[in-house]
Amino acid sequence: MLIGFDFAMAANLPFAGVADHLGISLSASKHVELSEALEKEISSIELYPDAVRAIVELQNSESW
Repeated sequence: MLIGFDFAMAANLPFAGVADHLGISLSASKHVELSEALEKEISSIELYPDAVRAIVELQNSESW
C-alpha cells in the first residue's frame, strides 16, 4: 500500500483526490496555488536532446 509521498507521486488523481486520500483539507486558494505551481513546473520540463532518438531505438530493439 502506498502512503504519503509515494501515493501522491504514483496516483493518477487531481490535487483534491490526493488530498482527500491523505485526509488533507485544501482551501480553494491553496488548490489554485498548487495547481499553478504544478503547471509552472511541468511547463519547465525539457527533454534531453537525444531522448526521442533513444526512445525510438529502444522501441525498435529486439529486447523491447
